[in-house]
Amino acid sequence: MSRLNGNDSPEAVIQKMSDGSTEVARIAYRMIAEGPSIDTYNQAGRLSPVYALDRMGIYGARLWNLFHAECGGSMVKLIALLRAQQLSLVTEAQIIHAADYRAIANELQERWNGVDADDVLRKVQRQLPGFGE
Repeated sequence: MSRLNGNDSPEAVIQKMSDGSTEVARIAYRMIAEGPSIDTYNQAGRLSPVYALDRMGIYGARLWNLFHAECGGSMVKLIALLRAQQLSLVTEAQIIHAADYRAIANELQERWNGVDADDVLRKVQRQLPGFGE
C-alpha cells in the first residue's frame, strides 16, 4: 500500500502524494514546508506528516478531501489531525473515513458525524501548548 520510501527526495514525495494533481502537490509541499513551524514538538522530521498519510493510503483526491472538506483548507488543522492520531485522540480509521466521505456528505448536505477538526485542534493544543501558533 505504501508508495514512499526513505530514499525519496522531497520532490519525489510530493509527486507520489499528488496523483498528478497540481493542487494536491501544493498541499503536500505546504505540509513539508510549513509542518515544522506548526508542530514544533515533531522530532520525526519534516516528512513525517506525509509518511503518516502514506501509511493510511491517503493520496490525490483523498488528500484534497481531507484538507479542504475536513480541515477547511487549514494546514494547522491537517497537521493537528495527523498529530491527534499519534496522541490517540482519533483513530487512523476515523482519518481514512474523513478522507473518503466528508466531501460526499458536504455535497449531499448530509449531517457529518465524523471527526471535528476544530475540536481535534483544541485537544492537540491542550496536550502540546503552542501547537500551530
